Amino acid sequence: MRRFFLAASESSLSQNARALIVNASGAGSSVRLALSRNTISRNSMTGVLLGASTGSLIAVITDNTIVRNSGNGGVSAIGAGVIATVAANTISGNTTGLRQGSSAILKTRSNNVVQDNGMDVAGTTTPVGGD
Repeated sequence: MRRFFLAASESSLSQNARALIVNASGAGSSVRLALSRNTISRNSMTGVLLGASTGSLIAVITDNTIVRNSGNGGVSAIGAGVIATVAANTISGNTTGLRQGSSAILKTRSNNVVQDNGMDVAGTTTPVGGD
């Protein structure tokens, strides 16, 4: 079994094709991701893309500014192995603000500001308490 942990804070991920792609692939692989206080902006294909098909990916995305990303937009969660919690972020001006697809679980707290995106939310998000 392969286990990985990635934490990024107080960074700028801007003007790339994809700012951040995290994918748990391979049977039994496990990835933990923590993003906090970052600026993720003006990326041409996606801001944050989370994927897992045969492994598991648990992500906590807190207090980030995620703006003006194209393609998949601000935060995308794809795959049955993804569980992501998004809290206290500003997500604006993206193609899509929050995108949930392919059986991923995308949990959102009400303290996010998700507005002025081409589409604010695509898919089904799960509201959670704790703000």
